[in-house]
Amino acid sequence: MFQWIFTGGMGRRAVKAGPGLWERRKDYRLRCQFEATCQTGDQSVSGHLVEIGPRGLRIATEASFKPGTSVRVSCRPGGMLLGRQRLPYKVTWCEPGEIGVTLEEESLTQTWVEYALKLLGALRRHMQPRRAFRAPCASSAELRDLQGAALGQAQLRDLGMQGAMVCTPVYLEPGATIRFALGPNRKLAALEVPASILSSRRDPESGDRLAHLRFFGLNQDQSELLERYVMQAIELMDQERRA
Repeated sequence: MFQWIFTGGMGRRAVKAGPGLWERRKDYRLRCQFEATCQTGDQSVSGHLVEIGPRGLRIATEASFKPGTSVRVSCRPGGMLLGRQRLPYKVTWCEPGEIGVTLEEESLTQTWVEYALKLLGALRRHMQPRRAFRAPCASSAELRDLQGAALGQAQLRDLGMQGAMVCTPVYLEPGATIRFALGPNRKLAALEVPASILSSRRDPESGDRLAHLRFFGLNQDQSELLERYVMQAIELMDQERRA
């Protein structure tokens, strides 16, 4: 799991009044849901990484830091102890609940950041048609017809950017189009997207009805929210493996 440090609005306003670092950053950022540990002096606090890039991090944490504070950030991408830990960062902006930090060394070779970026990059490469990454998932979803009438509650077996495998209370005809609804939950807003039924079958072991869904027609906001649901499923999978 990963812990992250975030920066927020107050910090951003301070940056705009100063060097404009946040707006002018040149390194790319990837969204994530990893847990991390931030250390300064003898103090160690936990957080959640929400964005990671080669030169900086965005972390959500209840701890308070002042801009300019030196911190050392550790993280276990995918729950695995990979790469050099306790990397030196400097807090560039902060607000209640969030901070932004910039890396203070040049090389990422064999660091946890290098492995995390490779992991997230691999995930996005797998999120392509015919190569859809699927995260095991035990959440519930609502299935509706195109007029909004309820078809029943489904139990997810897995979830990805291209589709999902669900256990359904009723038989779904292959080729049919439905509405697939997730959430809301404690962290994420409700999501509803169109889906086509690719196949329906019985699980030979449990006898459950299984349906393979393919999502289509998502706009940018829906795609971004779906990606957050997939990342949340990956994080929960990692927590269960470590328990």
